[in-house]
Amino acid sequence: MPEVFQNGWQYYTKAVAAGMAAKAGQDYCTNVEQAIGTFTDDMYKIVHEHGNLGVGQCKGFVAEAWHAGTFNINASLKGSIHKAYVNKSNSLGSVDVSTNFGTDYSMKYLESAKASASAQAKNYYEKYYEYLRRSRKGEPMSFEEYLQKYGIENNPEELFKSVYSGQYRVVPKEQLEEAIKYLEKLKGIEEGKDGINRALIYENYAETLRKLTDKISDGEGVESIPWDKESAEIIVELCREGRFKPIDISKLITTDYILQQALKAGYTAAVMSLVMEIAPKVCEAIILLAKNGEIDPEQLKKIGLAAVKGPTLGFIRGYVSCALTIACNSGKLGTQFVGVQGNVVAAITVLVMDTVKNAFLVATGKMTAREMSVKTEDAAIISIGALIGGSIGTTLLPQLVVLGYMVGSFVGSVIGTIVAEGKNTIILALCSNTGITLFGLVDQDYTLSKEMIEALGLSVVSLNRVELSHNGLKRNELKQTELYRNELKHLDVVCLRRGVIGVRRIGYM
Repeated sequence: MPEVFQNGWQYYTKAVAAGMAAKAGQDYCTNVEQAIGTFTDDMYKIVHEHGNLGVGQCKGFVAEAWHAGTFNINASLKGSIHKAYVNKSNSLGSVDVSTNFGTDYSMKYLESAKASASAQAKNYYEKYYEYLRRSRKGEPMSFEEYLQKYGIENNPEELFKSVYSGQYRVVPKEQLEEAIKYLEKLKGIEEGKDGINRALIYENYAETLRKLTDKISDGEGVESIPWDKESAEIIVELCREGRFKPIDISKLITTDYILQQALKAGYTAAVMSLVMEIAPKVCEAIILLAKNGEIDPEQLKKIGLAAVKGPTLGFIRGYVSCALTIACNSGKLGTQFVGVQGNVVAAITVLVMDTVKNAFLVATGKMTAREMSVKTEDAAIISIGALIGGSIGTTLLPQLVVLGYMVGSFVGSVIGTIVAEGKNTIILALCSNTGITLFGLVDQDYTLSKEMIEALGLSVVSLNRVELSHNGLKRNELKQTELYRNELKHLDVVCLRRGVIGVRRIGYM
């Protein structure tokens, strides 16, 4: 049983690292699909929520969903944890799009660059006068009441700030350059004037200029797609007509993204393989140290070899498993492979790599074809056991999917090893007792071995090469020998029996 356990562990160390890498690839595709789905739903939802507004007014709300959605898709493609959220707030100076990396954004998609830039730089005085112009019913609030309502301090340093101070200010793509020039012009006008109020106004324009942009960015390469006003209006119309289509994931996930994710998964698989390869050997070394007071040098050699071999092969298995899983689930290999489970891809990867390695050993004469056939059969059975065990483990531990998969896969690997060993024992026992070949699975070879011939008292000579010449052959006369009963002193009888003399080979023992 310890040998069976060890064989199961050896397969498990290969399969679990590849399985985790494949799961990372599957999760990657799932995250991208979810980001695309959320983006599409949000675009439709916002257009329908503001269905009473004209296209010109609605596009500003749609811009919020566009920038947040395209940023999140880009983040999922690059494997980033950063997210952007549409806040849907209309209060004074409210944030239109917030993020989980500490930056907030205000969106203004107005008819001109001047209008968009001015709206982003508008201070509390200007917002109050705007409120007065729009007040139609009842007595409007006084300035003090207005400030109190929104919790604004009544001092010039606060009141001359933009109501969006601290936020990044997003404007349409085609307006950005002109908006920058406009703000620089306003800043230059205020720069030559005296007085503290003029200095505060100047600082407002300078701060707005520093924060002006046409996209959301985390500064680490993840960005939203800059959007122009005309495209925003077209998208609004498409959403209202129900013709806005989700983005095709197969076009988004390029080869570069697949390779990037495969590299990450490969590194993780290499570390897992290293730990799992050396863990049993380290434990053996500790046990020997406790018993004998010293560590066996041979044990240290084993640890060193495992540390070299494990990570290299683990990286290759993880890299291939992850890349294949992403390629399948993103539709790169055809729609028929979309939805394939990562653990299946991992099992196939391990099986194929082991088969290729064994084929190389056969080609170099270090393994027979029969041995390769048996090893491939056993690996297939163990793979099936690991797959079934992993599925059961994830079902029993839905809150701890990774742990459930690892435990289930290990148990399945051990059971698969037991089944494979039992299968070989049954086949060989049946063929040994009956003499059948079981459709060629077992060779029945009853050629007498060298040892058996020598046991008969005959001399055995091994010849590498024999050259025969017709002229050199002489005819030998064999004389008749007569045996008399009194010449037989004793007679040795050796009973031969059938048994296993090689891999799937039955013969006389």
